Amino acid sequence: MTFTVNTDALAIIRDYDGTNTVPTAVHYSTAGVTGVTTAERLGAVNSAVALLAPAVTDTTAEVQAVVDAYLRILDEANGSTADGTADDPTAAHYTAIAATQTAALSPAGLSLINDLIGTLTTPAIDTVAEIEALAAVVGRVMTTAAGGTPTPALSVNDFTTLRMTGVTAGNLATVVAAIANTADNGSGVDTLGELQSLISGMSAEGVVLSGPTTAAPGEAITLTAQVVDALGRNTVLATSVLAGG
Repeated sequence: MTFTVNTDALAIIRDYDGTNTVPTAVHYSTAGVTGVTTAERLGAVNSAVALLAPAVTDTTAEVQAVVDAYLRILDEANGSTADGTADDPTAAHYTAIAATQTAALSPAGLSLINDLIGTLTTPAIDTVAEIEALAAVVGRVMTTAAGGTPTPALSVNDFTTLRMTGVTAGNLATVVAAIANTADNGSGVDTLGELQSLISGMSAEGVVLSGPTTAAPGEAITLTAQVVDALGRNTVLATSVLAGG
């Protein structure tokens, strides 16, 4: 099959919604778009195009912008290979590929997700859905750091997704409390290194119950349970007010 330069091929790209004719690499090249040179890139770009409104993919320049943005994000996913550029993907890159939840992350959240993507390889982020799933986990970390309660709450699986070690069902509540005790803007957990340091520093033996040991009848006393990590940071886990007997 042949295509009239630009128009026919561009129309197929523009109209793609995930349920109809799937654009091929030939469609992109015929439409004057460069960079869609592998099956992985094709699938990634198509996953974005399917989510975008036709009005923002109806010119060669618009489609090229989508491709360039996704390639920039894929370049970040280089595993153990040194980064080719010091510039991380921005909210604008994620917006361009319709990764709206990722684009809406705070600066600290963007920092954390880019750090995470940098440890992955491209098959882990070659659909928008995969990127958004990572953003959901990062968002829960940021909400927790800000003192909020995400829905759903952070889980052991979330920390596995973030490539963290040392989080178990037994210490999950302590780890979550430690995150909540960091800066509200997320700056204390905006890199994988900071998050892992926080987790690694937690010690079950560091839980301390403080407060009066006795109370007069009817007197209210306050007991505070807190954990002191290996770096000397205090995290209050619970505070209870009890009446003496």
